[in-house]
Amino acid sequence: MRKLVLKIIQLLDGTPAVYGKRQRGQSLVEMALITPILIIMLMGMVEIGWFANNYLTLLDVTRAGARHGAVLQDQYSPLVWDNAASYVPAQWFGVGASTNHYDDQGLTLADTSILALPYTGDAATQTAQSNARGGQRGCNLPVESQFYREVACVMMASMEPLAFDSDNNIDDLIISGFSIARITDASGSIITDALRNSINPTANTLNVVVGRYPTNANECDVRNVGTGEVPVFQVQARERDPFDINSNNVRDLRPGETGGPAGTTVFNELEGRDNIAASVSTAEKQVGFAMFGQHWIPGTGCTGSNWKVSDIERLINLPNYQLTDEQRRSQLPFQGLILVEIYWEHEMLLKFPVFNPVVSAFSGDETPTISVWAVFPMPSVEPNASQMGLP
Repeated sequence: MRKLVLKIIQLLDGTPAVYGKRQRGQSLVEMALITPILIIMLMGMVEIGWFANNYLTLLDVTRAGARHGAVLQDQYSPLVWDNAASYVPAQWFGVGASTNHYDDQGLTLADTSILALPYTGDAATQTAQSNARGGQRGCNLPVESQFYREVACVMMASMEPLAFDSDNNIDDLIISGFSIARITDASGSIITDALRNSINPTANTLNVVVGRYPTNANECDVRNVGTGEVPVFQVQARERDPFDINSNNVRDLRPGETGGPAGTTVFNELEGRDNIAASVSTAEKQVGFAMFGQHWIPGTGCTGSNWKVSDIERLINLPNYQLTDEQRRSQLPFQGLILVEIYWEHEMLLKFPVFNPVVSAFSGDETPTISVWAVFPMPSVEPNASQMGLP
C-alpha cells in the first residue's frame, strides 16, 4: 500500500526527476480525477439554463394571456361569461372516471366525493353538466362569449414547445378578473377597521376590490384543519366576499335599490355575492377560472388561485410608495385588472441523479414547480363610479 501511495505522489507532484527516473501517465491521472467534476459542472450549467429558459417562457406566456384578455370587450368580456363553464369538469377530478387528481393529496374516496365541485340533479344530469363544461373549454370551438377559454387557449398556443400535462396533479392555468374602486371614507362607516389595517392603517382613501370574476368561482370556503397527513375538511369563513366591502353579509346595493339593512352603502353595480355554504360538499371550492383544476391552495380543500382579495388590495395600494397625501390618494383611478397564473411541473433535462438532493433541498421536491403570474389593466370590469354612487 505504501508503494502505491508513493507511486501516486510521484505521478502527481510533477517532478519525476527527483526520483531518478522518468514517470509516465501523470496527465492521464489528473484528467481522470478532474473530468467527473467538469462533467458535473457542465451538466449543472445545462440544467440551470433549461430551468431559466422554461421560467422565462412561462412568464412571457402569462403576459401574452393577460395582454390578450385586457383588450377583450363587450360580448367577449368576463361580464357575459357563462358561469356554467367556470368549474372544472367533474370527471377531471376523478368523479366517476379513472382519472383522479386527488391521488397526490392523500385523499380517500370519501374526500373525493365531498370535495367534488357542485353538480346538481341525478347522475344523468350531472354527467350532462360535466360534459357541457368540458365542451366549453376546447380551443377549436367558437370564441364568442368565452372570455376565459379564449385567454387560456392563447396562452397554451404561446407555450410551444412546452405543454401542460393535464394529469400530473400540478400543471394548471388560472385566470381571474378584479374590479377595483377608490373608496373615500373619512367617517369609517364604509371601510372597516380590519380592511383599513390590512391595506393602510392611516389612510381614509383606499383602492378596494369590489368584485372578482368569475363570480361563482371566486372564494375558498373549505379549510383543511387536519394534522399531519390526515386531511380533515371543514367549512370556514372566508376573508370577505369580494362583493361585500363592509362585510355585513349582504350584497352591496345598486343605486336606487331598497331592501338592504339600515346603513347599507352602495358600491358596485354587479351581482355576485353568495353566502357560505352549510356543508363541504356544496361549498365553493374553486378560486378563479382553472383550466385543469390541479393546483391545490395550501391548507385548504380548494383548487385555483393562491391570490386572495387582500393580496390584490395590497398590490394596487402601492405599499412601497409613501403615498400618504389624502388629496393625491383621492385621485387614484377606478380600474379593472386581469390576473393570470401558471403552475407548471419542471422536469430536469438530463435527469442526472447527482442533482436530485440539491433540487430537493431548494424546492422540497425532485420535480420543482415553476410559478409565474402577470397582472394587466382590464377595462371591461372597471367599476362605474357614477353608478356606484361614489365620488
